[in-house]
Amino acid sequence: MKYKTTRVYHDVVNNIKRVNCLRGGTRSTKSFSLTQMAVRWLMYGKIGNLSIPSGDFFILRESFPALRRTVLKDFEMILSHEGFMPYVNHIKTTHEFKRDKRTISFFSADDESKIHGPQNTIFWINEATAVPEKVFNQLIFRCSHFCFLDYNPNNPESYIKHRIEDDRMLNDKDVSLDISTVYDNPFLTKVQFKEILKIKDEDLRKIYLQGAWAELSGLIFPNVELIDTLPIDFEAQRFGIDFGWVDPTTLIEVRKKDNNLYLHEHLYSPEVTNNKLADICHENINGSKAIADSASPLQIKELVNRGIRVRPAKKGPDSLLKGINTMKSYNLFVTKSSINLIKEFKTYKWQKDKEDNIIQKPIDDYNHGIDAARYAISDITKRKFAFL
Repeated sequence: MKYKTTRVYHDVVNNIKRVNCLRGGTRSTKSFSLTQMAVRWLMYGKIGNLSIPSGDFFILRESFPALRRTVLKDFEMILSHEGFMPYVNHIKTTHEFKRDKRTISFFSADDESKIHGPQNTIFWINEATAVPEKVFNQLIFRCSHFCFLDYNPNNPESYIKHRIEDDRMLNDKDVSLDISTVYDNPFLTKVQFKEILKIKDEDLRKIYLQGAWAELSGLIFPNVELIDTLPIDFEAQRFGIDFGWVDPTTLIEVRKKDNNLYLHEHLYSPEVTNNKLADICHENINGSKAIADSASPLQIKELVNRGIRVRPAKKGPDSLLKGINTMKSYNLFVTKSSINLIKEFKTYKWQKDKEDNIIQKPIDDYNHGIDAARYAISDITKRKFAFL
């Protein structure tokens, strides 16, 4: 393979059991390694030293939009870059990839026809702690060989910890567990690696740096709901922009109707030039209005010069808490394809003092998309929707 395989890849494929768990922190290569494994099986019918020349390999996640933007995207990228795509029958309508007698199918965890349908040879649940146990049970009942589960350890009440990692591993002895961290990722630049190590919150460090189970207490937004698409019927619309370079630059759309706010992630990426950002804004904002981080006046001016209707967010000594409280006073909905924004909402929390008491001060991590949304929401929720 042109793509370098990782420690995670080799340890997992050479220690296959009935249930194979990949617990890890952020950017630990667990999902990318499994994607490489799936490509190799499709092309050659092998996983490690195991020969499985035919069968059906299911890959699923809680929602298909999230799966399409992550594993499916990487799968197609690897096939293309390795020169394999011409030798694969890609059925786009059903998200299937076929070669010889092997088929890989991508679908969401609510696809009843797959979950309760045919037998599978292998299956992989991506971000498995977000998928109900009943889905795992139905798939394992129909699985002729083995399965893979990858996940961040952010929910110690999950069935994966209690019934798989603890009980099944001890009693049935048919579970393998690989724990990976950012140190297992050979693809990160030094700047990216340094940025991840800056996480200060103790719980977040356990989960995202050490790959250890921890409960996230003090979440700021515990009740965000997921939706398929933004509503067509709405009262007002704004876009929020948070600038970054090593940190991601984000563009978040907000639509308001009654006491509901609907959010969608259009951009969440590091190293975005202002020219590229302007092109993305023209493509998505389409003449609407944007509010951007006032700490970057030169970047705002450049966007204005490119014809983007953008102005700086108004900030004051209490603007952060006021903005958070404004957001919390509405029902929040996020599109399922907004995978980075969803992760932020599941992670953004209040800080703790030395006595481990929660204080009304948010952590300064996992907030780039939320900050962009907050700029837009602070403007859109004014009594008048005029763009000054």
